[in-house]
Amino acid sequence: VHPGGNFIIEACIGREVGRYLYGNYALEGTNVKPHNHSSLALSQMKKFYIGEVTSPESLLVHKNTKKEAQSTHLHTWKISSVKSVSKTTSEITFTSEHFNVKTFGSSLSFLARHFKVSFNNQKNPIERQYTTAQALTEANIQFRQNAYEYFTKIMTDQTSTLKIDDSFHTVSESLSLFIKNYPFPKALSRALHEVDIKGDENELEIEGPIGRGLDLVPSSTGTHTIICAGTGVLPVVDFLNFFLFKTMYQLIKEKAGREKAEEINPYKTQYDDVMEGMKVNFIGSFDDEKEVLGLDILQKLAEISNKYKTNNFSAMVKGYGDENIVE
Repeated sequence: VHPGGNFIIEACIGREVGRYLYGNYALEGTNVKPHNHSSLALSQMKKFYIGEVTSPESLLVHKNTKKEAQSTHLHTWKISSVKSVSKTTSEITFTSEHFNVKTFGSSLSFLARHFKVSFNNQKNPIERQYTTAQALTEANIQFRQNAYEYFTKIMTDQTSTLKIDDSFHTVSESLSLFIKNYPFPKALSRALHEVDIKGDENELEIEGPIGRGLDLVPSSTGTHTIICAGTGVLPVVDFLNFFLFKTMYQLIKEKAGREKAEEINPYKTQYDDVMEGMKVNFIGSFDDEKEVLGLDILQKLAEISNKYKTNNFSAMVKGYGDENIVE
């Protein structure tokens, strides 16, 4: 029995419903508006808990045990830095006494999961969910560039060894979330951008990672079309980065063997066993080139697809175009 009507239960059969609980999404196929469920409703649901269906990969690692933390509940974090990455969006990094963070995941299950963030010193805290986009961190941008340079040399029969900066690690001390600054007076994003890092109010409660992400599995194949605008690219940017490395790995392996391909695989991903035969069409709309978060990933995927005839990626982007990307 559902207090909003049993048709809601009928409409949810077969769906992952986590995204509806906190008022972030309307229920597709109905006229029901987004609804942030009360703590009472959530506590009632716990009575029906019978176990975990899956255990997706978590980006968090316990500092003491070095073991993966599946899902954390309302631990205290602090903002350590706010760095602008476009006119509207910043990389906000959070640190915790209890957890380190993987620089990137090694499986499809970590993609597009999110963290619920709120200030813990407010009586009625505003909560928002932010998707992880690890591909946009400085460490991954530099590693991606080095890997691509290595890839191009291997593909043109040049002797090459992948250069990895000494500062690159597969685990870091901070969680990066890329957050658009909405100028509304009570917007959580605005408060996060304006927080005094050294002040007493710099304490947040972060829960996660939560959600099922993109729900991709190793056997996922076929043609997938991504349609997004602005920061709507954030939930898919890690997938695009994953797909780029999968493509480079396969081409290097065919050209120079598995040992050479493994040099671009510090996360020990089983690229041989995922997304075989997948094709991706990307359609995006942005104000201008500087607002295309993850543009270098799109450029590299489009160039590889055309230059090496993999024909597994195409991009049409309003706000940017080049010899491989249609504007």
